[in-house]
Amino acid sequence: NDSKLVEGAAELLHKLMLHNEEACSKLYLTGVFMFAVGYTGSNYHSISKLLNECHLKQNFRSGFAAAANASEIPLKERSILGNLLPEGLLWVLLNYGPERFTEIFVGDFNTPEVIWNFKMRKHLVEMIQQHLGDFPKRLWQNTCSKYEYCPIPGIAYKQLENEIFCHNYYLSNLCDEVRFPNWPIAEPVEVLRSCLEEWKKEMQRDTVKEEDDCDEARKVLGLKGGDGAAELRKSYRALARKFHPDKNPAGRDQFEKIQAAYELLLPVVEKGGKIVGGDDDDDEEEGGSRPSDVDDGSAAGLVGGPTGLNAINLLMKTQVILCKRHGEEIGDYKYPAYGMLMEVLKVVQGDVLLKPKRAEFVRTGCELVYQTCLVSPLNAEELVLNNGVRVLEELLNFYISTYKECEAKGDKVASAPVRLEIITHIIHTLSGVSWFESGRAAILALEDPTRLCENWRRCCDGIYWGDAPTVKKYALEGLANMARDAALQTLVVGAGIVWSLTRSLLMYDPTLEGVDIENDDQINQQMSQAASNTHAILACRALGMLSGVMRDDLATPENAELQRCMKRLLTKPLAKLLRQARAGDLLRALNTNVETPTRIWNVKMRAELLSFLDKMEEGRDEAGCRTMAEELGGVADFKFSNLQDEVIIGGIYVRVFVGLGGGREGIK
Repeated sequence: NDSKLVEGAAELLHKLMLHNEEACSKLYLTGVFMFAVGYTGSNYHSISKLLNECHLKQNFRSGFAAAANASEIPLKERSILGNLLPEGLLWVLLNYGPERFTEIFVGDFNTPEVIWNFKMRKHLVEMIQQHLGDFPKRLWQNTCSKYEYCPIPGIAYKQLENEIFCHNYYLSNLCDEVRFPNWPIAEPVEVLRSCLEEWKKEMQRDTVKEEDDCDEARKVLGLKGGDGAAELRKSYRALARKFHPDKNPAGRDQFEKIQAAYELLLPVVEKGGKIVGGDDDDDEEEGGSRPSDVDDGSAAGLVGGPTGLNAINLLMKTQVILCKRHGEEIGDYKYPAYGMLMEVLKVVQGDVLLKPKRAEFVRTGCELVYQTCLVSPLNAEELVLNNGVRVLEELLNFYISTYKECEAKGDKVASAPVRLEIITHIIHTLSGVSWFESGRAAILALEDPTRLCENWRRCCDGIYWGDAPTVKKYALEGLANMARDAALQTLVVGAGIVWSLTRSLLMYDPTLEGVDIENDDQINQQMSQAASNTHAILACRALGMLSGVMRDDLATPENAELQRCMKRLLTKPLAKLLRQARAGDLLRALNTNVETPTRIWNVKMRAELLSFLDKMEEGRDEAGCRTMAEELGGVADFKFSNLQDEVIIGGIYVRVFVGLGGGREGIK
C-alpha cells in the first residue's frame, strides 16, 4: 500500500496498455484487476485511469458472449470488473470517467445512480483476500512469485440485496421521492424497457426449478447440506483452478458449470444461510431467507412469493414515475405489459387483497394502469384487448363490497385511504376507457354488468366512505361516457343513479362560480362547496347525455323515459336547459328564486324535490338493479304544490305573463 509505488505502477501499466492491444486483452490473467480494486488507499486516480482504459477490452468471455456485439450483452457481462463491482459503479466509470469514479470509489454515496460506501469497499477487499488465499503471503516471501489466475465469482453486497438495477438506476432509490424528488432520468424509454425485461423474468420464475438448480449446483461443487460460505469458496477455488480453460482446454464446459453453480449459491450463504440438501435434507434449518421476504400471506397467488411481490411492486412504481415525469416520450409507444399487469392484479380468494402489503401492491398496479392510459389514450383500447375491464371491475367490486367490514379489523387490513385510492384509480381508468366504443362493449360483455353499474352509483353517492370528492368526480365523468350507449343508459338508470345526480344539481352555489376543485382545500378529503359545484356541473352533463337531449360532440341515443322524468322533477322549462353544453343557466335557476313567464322555481319547490329524492332512495333496495320503467315509475305521481294551479300554454306560465301586463312587456 505504498501510495507512490502504486501510482507509478498504475501509470506505467496504463501507458503500456495504450500501445499494445494484444497484451491489453490478456491483462486480466495477471490478476491486476483484482489487485487494483482491492487496493485500500485513497490515491485512486491512477488506478481509475487504468481501469477505464482496459476493463472493457479484456478477452475473457466465451461462447455467445465472446462473439456478440457490445450492444447485445449487459455492461456487467462485458466488463472484467462485472464480478467485482456493483453495476452502478461500472456505469459511473463508463458515463462519467475516471475522475468521478475515483470520487465515488473512495467515498460514501447512496443515490439512484450509485450505491457505494466504506462497508461495501471493505467487503470487496475481504472477498478478494479470501479468493487469493495465501498468495499475498507467498508474494511477500518471494517477490518473483507468479499469480496463478483463477477468475473470481460474483461478489454479492448485502446493501444491494433488495435492489433492482435497471439501465443506470437503482429502483428503490429512484422511487424514493422524499429523498430524491425529481431525480433526472436520462433515456426514460430505455429505463422502461429494462423494467419490463426484469418484470418478465420475475413472471417466468419457476420456484421448483430454482430448488432443483440449487441442488444440482451443490452437487457440481461437491458440497453437503449445512456447508456455509467458507466451504463454498474453498470448493470453488479448487475446482476453478483445475478446470480453467487456460490450463485445461477440455474443461471449459465444466468450468462454466462450476462458475454458474457458485454464483447461484453465493447469495444464500452471503445472507447467513446454509446449503440445503445432501445428507442434511431432513434438517429443519433452511437458512437464506431475508427477513423482508418472510411470507405473511400477502403474496398468495403471485409468482415468486414475497420476493416476487417486492420486486414487481418496485418495477411498477418505477413505471408510474416514468409516466408522470416523461409522459411525452413514453406515450410515443404502445404499452406492451398489460398482460403481465392484469395477471398480478387478479382477485384471489379470501382476504389476501386486504392485507397491507398486498393492498399497497394493488394500489401501485392500479395507478400504473391509469398512468399508462393517460400518457397515450390509445393504450385504453390495448387494455381492453388484454381483459383489463373485467379485471378492474372485479377489483372494484372486491374493495367496495369489503369496505365497511374493514372498519372493525383495525391494522390487520390496509388503511381506508389506501383502499379508497385503489377505488379512485379504477374509477378514473374505467371512466376514460368507457369513452371508447370498445370499452363500452367490454363493460356490456361483463358476466354481470349490472354489478358495475350498482358500484358506480355507490361511487356517486359515497354511502360507504362519506366525502370523497375525487371518486365522485371521476364517476360522474364516466357516466357521461357510458351514456353514449343505449344499453348502458338503461343499466345505469336502473341502478338508481338518477336520484343521486338530481340531488347534486341542488348542491350548487352560484356565488362560487369559477372556483375549481383542484384549487380548493381538500385536506382530509372534506367535501367542499367548490367540489359540490364541480359535481353539479358534471351531474348536469351526465343527466343531459343520459336523457339524449344534447347536441354535436355530446349527442347520445335519445331516452324518452328519462326525458319525461326530468320534466317532472325539474319542470318542463328548466328540463329543456339540460340540452345546453354549459350547465350554469340550469344550476343557477335551481338554486335561486326565479319567477318569470318561462320559469318558476323557489326554495319551497327545492325542498319538495329533495324530500321526494329522499323517499325514492329510501324506498329502493340499495343492491338492486331494476328496469328503467320500475326505477322511474314513481315520478309519474310527483307534482310541485305551487304549480298545481298554474296554466302553461306554449311553455308560458299564463299567471306570471298576465301579471307583468301581458303584451310587449310580458314578452320582454
